[in-house]
Amino acid sequence: MRGKGYSRRQIWSIKSVELVEWLTEHVGRLAHARHLSRFILDWDVALLKAVYSGYMRGDGERRSATAVAGSGKTHTRSSLTDERNRFSTTSRQLYDDLTELCFKLGLCVRLNKLMPPTKDNHRQQYRASVCRAQLAGFEGVDGKSFVPYDGFVYCVTVPNSLLVVRRNGKPVVSGNSSPKFGMYQRRVLGAAVDTVGRGVITPNPSLNMDQVGLPESKAWVLYRPFIIRRLVRRGMGAMDAARAVENKTELARKALLDAMSTRPVIINRAPVLHRYGMMAAWPVLAKGNTLQIPPLVTSGFNADFDGDQMNFHVPVSDEAVQDAVNKMLPSKNLRSVADFDVHYFPRQEFLHGLHLASATKGRRSHTFASREAALAAYRRGEIGVGDRVVIAE
Repeated sequence: MRGKGYSRRQIWSIKSVELVEWLTEHVGRLAHARHLSRFILDWDVALLKAVYSGYMRGDGERRSATAVAGSGKTHTRSSLTDERNRFSTTSRQLYDDLTELCFKLGLCVRLNKLMPPTKDNHRQQYRASVCRAQLAGFEGVDGKSFVPYDGFVYCVTVPNSLLVVRRNGKPVVSGNSSPKFGMYQRRVLGAAVDTVGRGVITPNPSLNMDQVGLPESKAWVLYRPFIIRRLVRRGMGAMDAARAVENKTELARKALLDAMSTRPVIINRAPVLHRYGMMAAWPVLAKGNTLQIPPLVTSGFNADFDGDQMNFHVPVSDEAVQDAVNKMLPSKNLRSVADFDVHYFPRQEFLHGLHLASATKGRRSHTFASREAALAAYRRGEIGVGDRVVIAE
């Protein structure tokens, strides 16, 4: 439709079913995995301007207010933000990459809204705006205000406002002051670590002293980068490998088991008062959401099973893996460093079980054709722990 006060709008359709399926698979479903490579982020300023302009023309939003300096409706002007100054994405990595790109262009990105998943959009959405950011935010008894400031400011941070770090007046780091969503807090002060977990501990006597029962849902998260690396080294594409891990295919499950067999986990319980409070263990997939540990090693952690929680970590570097395998397994630390006495030995429930298993009840014995038949009778309740058993085999 064209005319005074109207803009032209085009409605088009795609008749190719294959193209629709390809766009749905590679543009729609994988939009949360989009990012800018380090190769692009290391380009010079001229090329970064072209990348920024191209992205904003494609996925950016038009400015709601006219870019007029001193109007009070916008920050200091920049030719890069005159036409489009807002964007939204479901990829947090892309949001961080665009923030870094804008820093190198003298621009600042501010997270305006963090939209939760909806029925139409199943992933969290980041809505942000780009500005020149030559304003400093202040919050006092009279409320929050933005004032022009181009001096030698190194760090200005305001709760729930804008954070700007400048070098000689040029903004180099910016973000929201929220500790969860601010780029500065996530990528400079700290980083999200996916190789760490925490869970309530429960006993599992069937595990040996060097094993730990890791919840399967946690194992997929902890070992995800190592699974993808194994699949990529076998010739699979990076996106296909990530999709295989997300779908938990048989090939991805085999890679998970291979990674777990070569990379142990390090478990600890706070407070760590001595070397036995942080030990390594080989993970075994377990059902449920609790971390299963053998009761034989609880004394080193000073742990019991009344709701105690423990942390588990996956070592990343090859040196850390070798140290965990050669120095931190319980079987490598059988004797105490204080008096060279045995550190791990049966106690409490273990001793009670050994006593019940070794104490006999009466003189009558039960004869069975095989060991399996005796175990089946025990499960049916026909014989007890202390009953005499004779195996005919």
